[in-house]
Amino acid sequence: MDSIEITGEVVKIKDKQTFASGFEKQEVIVRDDSEKYPQEYPLEFVKDKIEKVVGLRVGDTATFSCNLRGREWEGHDKWFLSLSCWKLDNAGDNISTPATRAAASEHQQAKQDGYIPQRPDDEDADDEIPF
Repeated sequence: MDSIEITGEVVKIKDKQTFASGFEKQEVIVRDDSEKYPQEYPLEFVKDKIEKVVGLRVGDTATFSCNLRGREWEGHDKWFLSLSCWKLDNAGDNISTPATRAAASEHQQAKQDGYIPQRPDDEDADDEIPF
């Protein structure tokens, strides 16, 4: 089966789980608003793929490449599906914190209010740090 790509906003990052067998996984819940009815998907990162979650924040938008996995639950005539992620794109371009999102919002509001940034006068130019 080909991989599945899901682009969406991270709405929750769950804590990493470690099982008695030593198996580790971490889930990220992503909201996909591309359709009429938004969907939220639990995406699994397992073993060494958990490293890809580092730096990801709630509110970030990213594209996740996943494989669809299915299995029966120990002969109980019940099956489970999971989206096992192996790649994460665009997170570096979109990673933000509440502080950076607030600053962006303030900047947007200032533009709407007609604020135009001014360059300092020549006499104030000496006060600037020369980088």
